[in-house]
Amino acid sequence: MRDLYSNLSSYGGAMREVNQRAMTADFAQHSLNWLITARFYIEAERAHLESVYGSDSDEFARFHQARHRAYDTHPGYRFTYKLRVTSRSTAVYRSRG
Repeated sequence: MRDLYSNLSSYGGAMREVNQRAMTADFAQHSLNWLITARFYIEAERAHLESVYGSDSDEFARFHQARHRAYDTHPGYRFTYKLRVTSRSTAVYRSRG
């Protein structure tokens, strides 16, 4: 995303002349892609652990405990989680609208 804002020439040149609509759309797309990738990783890891060790295994339980501990102790994880949930519900709303 840093490249998105550092290369203003692709959005119309100087900051005053930037096509803010295009820049905002690109930022939203990059952010949503990042959130989807993070969620995909968590779901893929969960599925992998479940298929290899089973849902009653210690490894699977430790994975869930680590996720819950991260949510409870790291504000960034909580923020990202809530942002992902909000963006998903907003995307569904917009696609219906």
